[in-house]
Amino acid sequence: MHHNQQVNPPMSVTDQALIDEAREWLRDAGDGAPTTKASLTRAAKELGISFNRAWAIYYGRVERLWAAEYLSMKARAEAAKARRIVRLKAEIARLETVDAAITARLDAAAVSSLGAVADQPAAAAPAEAGEPEMTGRGARP
Repeated sequence: MHHNQQVNPPMSVTDQALIDEAREWLRDAGDGAPTTKASLTRAAKELGISFNRAWAIYYGRVERLWAAEYLSMKARAEAAKARRIVRLKAEIARLETVDAAITARLDAAAVSSLGAVADQPAAAAPAEAGEPEMTGRGARP
């Protein structure tokens, strides 16, 4: 048996599952960055690991995550997710407020414009006797 196989036994399904989970945290933390490098830089900072370690995890170049490393990344990822949720809820509330204000203005404008049309007597009254009726395009019959 080769020395490396004794020191580093083959990767287990559990190891791969943990690495896949860490890779997902990297994707979430770096979401919205314009490039993969920027995404990994942002994610590494948010998860408290080096850019090189983030790169190695993202591209599948690691065989194992240390328990302390995994738990630290997990805690930071969950905290970051909670912050994103709070930020998104605040943005939703702000947009709902803006939507309500715009709807109120549009409703008020629609009601006032309908009232203005009803107040015009020429629009509501039929043509008086003796006065020729107007037809399309302003022409007289």
